[in-house]
This record gives sequence, structure tokens and C-alpha cells, in this order.
Amino acid sequence: MQGQDDAPVRAVNAALQTLATVDRLKPFFASMYGIEFDIRVGLHLGEAVIGSVGSPGNERLTAIGDAVNVASRVEAANKEAGTRLLITETLYEQVKGEVEISDFIRVRLRGTSDRITLYEIKKLKVEAERRLNEKGARETMQ
Repeated sequence: MQGQDDAPVRAVNAALQTLATVDRLKPFFASMYGIEFDIRVGLHLGEAVIGSVGSPGNERLTAIGDAVNVASRVEAANKEAGTRLLITETLYEQVKGEVEISDFIRVRLRGTSDRITLYEIKKLKVEAERRLNEKGARETMQ
């Protein structure tokens, strides 16, 4: 997002928070419905077009563009890698001082010919988490 310098680290934080929420919900779904599930997240940094798509009465908000396609392919790479959260090198360059990584892998994403480096995010560094908490959700969305 233009004008939001911390957008990359906020995106990583949102992914980490989503994974943590899923982890908290897993026992509930297992005990109440007998369902076991998990999610995977792939993040990339780039431009996208966001808007309504569909016929009147059946519209939905969606994002399209190369960055969205890359993020989708990164998400799919989690399955092969046995990970839950991978980010591209493009995004990693923006957040490397703010995150701790578990590992990195070199892969060829579906539909591409070149190998790229993906980073598995372990957590935000304490200072980055503190800065985000000080700002609060309302301030970061302006």
C-alpha cells in the first residue's frame, strides 16, 4: 500500500496471527466436528488491482495481478516444503530486519522457469512486534 512503510511487516504479522488463530481453533473443530484442518500462507510484495468482479448481485471483492499469482504459487509451495508460511525474497528484503526465519528453500514455482528463494518465517522480532502493538490497528489502517 502506498504511503504505508510498514505494510510489508504488517502483512507478515497478519499471516502469523492467522496461523496462531487457526492453531487455537483446531482442538475445537476436532472435538465438535471431528474435523482436522490446517492452512498455508504465501506472501509476495508487488502491485495488484483490487475491485469488484462478477455480475450485479453476485459481485465479490478480489485482487488480480502478477503479485497475486506469485503469492498463490508461494502458498502452494508450502505443501511441497512441509511449511505453513513462506515469503518471497522480494518481501524478505523489506522485512529481514523485522523477522526471524526458520529456513529458506530454492524452488521453481508452477508456471515459471527460474528457481526462486522462499523464506519460512518463524516469528516477528520482539522490537517489530512492540512497534506494531504501539501503533494499534486503527492507526495502521489510515
